This record gives sequence, C-alpha cells and structure tokens, in this order.
Amino acid sequence: LLVESSLVVFQREGQTPMSLKLVDLNAERPNTGTALSTWLDNTIAGVPELAVCYHKDGFIHHYDVLQTDDIARLCAPPFDPDTILAYA
Repeated sequence: LLVESSLVVFQREGQTPMSLKLVDLNAERPNTGTALSTWLDNTIAGVPELAVCYHKDGFIHHYDVLQTDDIARLCAPPFDPDTILAYA
C-alpha cells in the first residue's frame, strides 16, 4: 500500500495542532474527493483541526477552523466520516 500526503501541520507550544487548506473563492466548492483526502490526511496524522483559508486572487478574505470530522461539510455532497471508518 502506497500512501502520499502533502499535509502541513502547524502547532504552537501549548496549542492544538492544525493543518491548512487554501480554498479559492473564484472556484466551486471543493469536491468530495478533495474533502475526503483532506479528512483522511488529518485522521491518519492524528491532527484534530483544519484551518481553511478562503482567498481570492491570492488575498485571504477569511478563514474557518474546523474539527477534522467537520471537514465533510466542505464539499457537496458531504460524506459521513463514521461510514468511511466503518468500512476501513
């Protein structure tokens, strides 16, 4: 089994580790495959949070911090993390 990940994890002393995902506001919502890959990276690495930075033309407009299990709501249609884990 070969697994590839380009997950970047940030953690300040005494803070919860989190990964980072950039989302282009000019593009459509992330698809299910992208959200599933991000969720799987966080789950395998044991990273509990994701910082989603929304940008337009390279400028950050806003950001959200999500729990790893809430990554499923980034995509349309969303997926159920519990169902994925049940079949893993």
